[in-house]
Amino acid sequence: MNIGFTLNGREVFSSDASLSLLRFIRDVVHLKGTKEGCSIGHCGACTVLIDGYPRRACKIKISDVRGKEVTTIEGLTDDRIQNAFLESGAVQCGFCTPGMILSAKALLDRNHCLSREEIRRALSANYCRCTGYTKIIKAVELAASRLYPAEWKNEKREALEDVEIINQDGSKVESSFHYLGKPEKDADGWKKDSGTLL
Repeated sequence: MNIGFTLNGREVFSSDASLSLLRFIRDVVHLKGTKEGCSIGHCGACTVLIDGYPRRACKIKISDVRGKEVTTIEGLTDDRIQNAFLESGAVQCGFCTPGMILSAKALLDRNHCLSREEIRRALSANYCRCTGYTKIIKAVELAASRLYPAEWKNEKREALEDVEIINQDGSKVESSFHYLGKPEKDADGWKKDSGTLL
């Protein structure tokens, strides 16, 4: 039985209902922007939009998207969010960037003039091990100001220097990791050398 859904505006089908959406996107239709990170739904690298909401493609089966609209980073038609990330220096290795951008898009589609706390919460399930989050938050603010200039016209924000990262349960992340044997402060609670949560 073929399962049909819309992927980036095009109708697609799969006969394997148990296949993960991530495997379908990367291996069947060969779109490589959706990254495979942890494969257990924690890192956010595989984030796609399903009917406009961010979801982890590694945890979704093809049978769960029957008749739905799935958007990957390749399916975005407006590049203002991507450009804001580039201009803000919010991209380093780029592995987390597609998931971050799609999570930001979902947020900006629903909230045009948002607070930094709302940005932090919306991106809290997307992990970045390179840049930290200050420039990413700046990028989302820049994208919002360009997408909705009338709503941001009189918006005045203090300079964003240090960002506290908040876990999904609302607690503040305070941790350190050992990199090359030297303890370092880690802004996101992940060991950068192994990718494991502290």
